[in-house]
Amino acid sequence: MSITNILFFQSSVPGLAVATTLLGSFIVGKVIYRLYFAPLSKVPGSIPSKISGLTYHFNAFFGRFGQLSIDDYYKYGNIYMLGPNNVAICDPVDCRTVLKSHKLLKGPIYDNVSLLGETLFTTRSPEIANTRRKQIGPAFTHGNLNAMEPVVIECGINAICSKWDELLAQAVDSPYVEINYFNHFSLATFDIIGTLGYGQRFHALKNNQSQITKWIIDYNKLSMIKIAFKAVDRFPLSVFVRRLIKSKDDFVSYGDAVVQNRRQQLDSGELSEKPTDILQALLDSDDPESKAKMTPKEISAETIELLLAGSDSTSLTLTWAMHHLLLYPEVYRKAVDEVRTNFPYSHTITYSEGKAQLPYVDACIYESLRIHAVSGIPLPRV
Repeated sequence: MSITNILFFQSSVPGLAVATTLLGSFIVGKVIYRLYFAPLSKVPGSIPSKISGLTYHFNAFFGRFGQLSIDDYYKYGNIYMLGPNNVAICDPVDCRTVLKSHKLLKGPIYDNVSLLGETLFTTRSPEIANTRRKQIGPAFTHGNLNAMEPVVIECGINAICSKWDELLAQAVDSPYVEINYFNHFSLATFDIIGTLGYGQRFHALKNNQSQITKWIIDYNKLSMIKIAFKAVDRFPLSVFVRRLIKSKDDFVSYGDAVVQNRRQQLDSGELSEKPTDILQALLDSDDPESKAKMTPKEISAETIELLLAGSDSTSLTLTWAMHHLLLYPEVYRKAVDEVRTNFPYSHTITYSEGKAQLPYVDACIYESLRIHAVSGIPLPRV
């Protein structure tokens, strides 16, 4: 070893020690501050959550946020820490107050999950959200929903019954048949919202999958990755998710083509009357005050967001309700008795009939929603 190297080595050790000491002191000081002196230090919560937000991000990324939230609620109550600057609130009244107030804006995480520009879900602008809500709202009036109910029944309960009858018929020589009701509820929901949002039948349940289900799965994966890595759709990170980005682009292109095709059908007179579906309602709707209509790109983006939001929330609600009914046979029998008492076996129950004559079944669904929320991610406000 040369004299120069020896001198360098000897002189670098004290410098490294000083740097390490300073860094350690900074970290210890930061931890002590966050645990005992920070403005939110008195709010209940786990020590890891008070020190760093990594616990929250880690569990959200791996799909464990829902269970973590339930555990923390029972341990700390209605208000607890998610991170050094993040507080969770669980009381329904408080949640409604926060979510409906424009004074508390959406958090930066909404920018991360925005893959389609500003939509009703992802926009952080109260003005854009207000306009878009007025434009989309007419699609979900009671009149429109009642008019769309035949499609919901045909692609929903009727299709599910046909699927299960087919599986039972194939298993005549078997002592049992496997019914994956989560998968079937999910595929049926894709068919319902896909038909109403795009005006086309995808037959996902009948075929056990379709192109649109692949697009949705890939889109959700890309969204979850983008929460953790905001620049994942830009070079060089985009190289690692090239397939997911292409799938997303194909999904968007398909939506754009559907909107354009519907417009052409209406302009050419190919359609004798306007279809009763979500796509048509979005094409026709406008802001009552400004009369502004959504552009084809905005309609396509909102349709994709509705498909993503509506499919999971509906199928998971049905799945958890079924799961809990099977866990409690006495509750299941009471629900079945209520249905059989009010309706003949072959009757297809409409929403209005169920709401008016099946209060116990209705209560079971709400209880299932109370026990297991269908959303596993937070909706932060700042």
